[in-house]
Amino acid sequence: MISIIVPVYQVEPYLNRCVRSLLEQTYTDLEIILVDDGSPDGCPALCDAWAGKDARVRVIHKPNGGLSDARNAGLTAASGEEIAFVDSDDWVDPDMLERLHNQMEETGADLAACGVTWEYPGGHSEVPHPLEDRLYTGRKAIMRAYIQTCMVRTTVWNKLYRRAVVDKLFFPAGKTNEDEFFTYRVLDRTERVSVLSAPMYHYRQRQDSIMGVYSLRRLDSLEAMEGRLSFLEEKYPELLPQERRNQLAACLYHYRQLINQPEVDPEGEGRRRVRQYVRRIGLKLTDLRGCSAGKSARLLAIRASVSATAGLYQSLHKKL
Repeated sequence: MISIIVPVYQVEPYLNRCVRSLLEQTYTDLEIILVDDGSPDGCPALCDAWAGKDARVRVIHKPNGGLSDARNAGLTAASGEEIAFVDSDDWVDPDMLERLHNQMEETGADLAACGVTWEYPGGHSEVPHPLEDRLYTGRKAIMRAYIQTCMVRTTVWNKLYRRAVVDKLFFPAGKTNEDEFFTYRVLDRTERVSVLSAPMYHYRQRQDSIMGVYSLRRLDSLEAMEGRLSFLEEKYPELLPQERRNQLAACLYHYRQLINQPEVDPEGEGRRRVRQYVRRIGLKLTDLRGCSAGKSARLLAIRASVSATAGLYQSLHKKL
């Protein structure tokens, strides 16, 4: 059986489509766990209504604790041999779980993932990060696919997991960017990961979602990045050059967001945290091997002064 964990909070306009897409799965041995995270709208009643229509739907009503806490409640309650996460404003193709399950059975994979379609208001959609059909074998190859080629993405909701690889792993309570804390630890438990290129998960783009609105809470990702960097230093040092480069680029993104929206960081605390973390990354000149001259110059500029580099980017953007 597959347990599908669906955290629910203030998604009344979208919840029915999400649940309907799960109940219409061609793989029918399902347990759909709707975790009502103290939603103040009509979602609790909608959850109960779905449970009344189909015995495969279970509902957990709990006080609001955030996305991580809701997922953790679902993990604790799940009884399936395989685990999936779906966000309650998204939806999935009818055969997604069957195809991922079959892929795991055929290849012996501990985890199977599929591509993602980004869905925008007005009906426009795109696949910004296309994947390749591939089986990754061995933890080093899997971590390389995650860190270097991004063929294994950070998001948890386009994946199907064998229960053993997520057993006793939980999301950090009260944090945003929770997938960044979780995924690398799961991948370190896997020996085989199967990736399907088909974009069967539909990720709704909402300006009012947690990830759609930038706030200082988004800097929780710095804590996740530090944890991942320490983890790689201990277990996969050969991946550190790429990880340091990736993290510097992420720091530049955050700094640009903060100077572009000064009301988010009026006291400058967020910018200070980013500058401090750039020093923690500790980019080395040897990390630039194989990089183009332009990319090397950009990374060295971020290392020298992320504030000046972000300011230069903003000035160039305004001129364009």
